[in-house]
Amino acid sequence: MKRALIVLSLLMAATAGADDVETIVATLAKIGSASQPVFSPDGKRIAFISTISGSPQVWMLPTAGGWPDQITALDDPVTAIDWSPNGEWIALQSAPGGGLNEQVYIMRPDGSGMRRITEGGKTNNRLGWWMPDSKSLLIGSSRRSAAAIDIWIFPERPVPSLYLLPLLMASLWLRPLWVAGVGLLGMALDAFSPPF
Repeated sequence: MKRALIVLSLLMAATAGADDVETIVATLAKIGSASQPVFSPDGKRIAFISTISGSPQVWMLPTAGGWPDQITALDDPVTAIDWSPNGEWIALQSAPGGGLNEQVYIMRPDGSGMRRITEGGKTNNRLGWWMPDSKSLLIGSSRRSAAAIDIWIFPERPVPSLYLLPLLMASLWLRPLWVAGVGLLGMALDAFSPPF
């Protein structure tokens, strides 16, 4: 089907005049996309990334249906999102200029209270997972060494700080093993849902 659409578009462009080609290209550029849907913990809303407004941003839609609301309007594209288990926060990853050195932010589900939790600058960061209590967030970051991505934990505190977890084989392909009342036991290979 995709191949047929491409061939059809090329045939239309080949037989069209210069003004028609410009119109066809402009129309094709307006086709939006949606990806990475994440249900709210109560199941009443879905947060997702969409290009409806041009640049990939976070949008919200009630599960009952309707038109989505745009939650972010950043200058840079949003590349990943995750909802905290208690439903009070959404974490997102944004790519400055659409390239490397991605940064991680947290915000309220309505878009308020947004703040960057990574250092910015030339570090590469990857959004990981929320801990079940919603007080901590795992991220991958090259802040220790540009040659490595380590797993760091962001605790929800008045003064944001990141702490390196003592993991010998740190990778965002690992999922935290969290036990209620005990805490973080370790990491398990997650071959089914990589965060990127």
